Parts: sequence; structure tokens; C-alpha cells
Amino acid sequence: MDITNLSCMIRSAIQSVAGCYITTTDKKKLGFVPKNKWDIKWGQVDVNETKIRIVIDTIPGKYTEEEIRENIELPLRLKGSRTTGFLIKKTNNSAPSHDAIEISIYKNYLSTYSSRKLLDFIQSCAVDSSFKTKPS
Repeated sequence: MDITNLSCMIRSAIQSVAGCYITTTDKKKLGFVPKNKWDIKWGQVDVNETKIRIVIDTIPGKYTEEEIRENIELPLRLKGSRTTGFLIKKTNNSAPSHDAIEISIYKNYLSTYSSRKLLDFIQSCAVDSSFKTKPS
């Protein structure tokens, strides 16, 4: 698998969820922004020649680091490191505030990585994305 194929598979996983869609621009190239049924951004996917970076906004407190590790089969990484893995930024507020999961997968890692669990996790987050609503 390569970065282009993974980007396309993530796009398909998101768009398979009722109400979810993606927006993109020429500048983003293969990258895109997922939106929920309320037309609210709930993440982003950035793609370049060396890596794919996925940011997912999730319900506050829904996932622990261990649950994410099990769900996507990637290691925890340090902020700013240039390695494959994930980090989670937790909020202390309730929804529509959100925790943010940032996943980076470098090109050299894709030859041995099975993306099925990652795609299932992203699809599950897409289903939950309607927690983000416009302020009343």
C-alpha cells in the first residue's frame, strides 16, 4: 500500500457514513477535510510524499491511549517527533469541545502496516462525528 491508496481508502470510509462528506481544495491535493451532517469539520487529512497525517476530533474522554493503540495498531509518539504513531490531545470540557487524535504514518511504515483496523476506527469516529454541532 502507498500513501495515495490509503488517502483514498480513508476518504471512502468517511463518505460511507450517512451524512458525512469531505471537502478539499487544489492546495490540499490528496488531503481533505471531513464534515458531519451539521456541516461541521471534525478533522483533517494531510498528505505529502513522505507521510499521511490524520487528525480526528472525538467525543471528550471516549478513548484512552490504550484503546486508541489497540484500535489502530500504532504506537504512541511524542509531540513533534517524526515517527509513525499517534498522540492524543485531551480536553477538560464537555462536547461540543473535543479530544483530538493525531495520527502520522510515514511512507516506509506502510509496506508492513495493515490499515483495516485504522479504517474501521476512522469510520467509527465518522459515525460519532455528529456530536459536534453548531452552538445554539
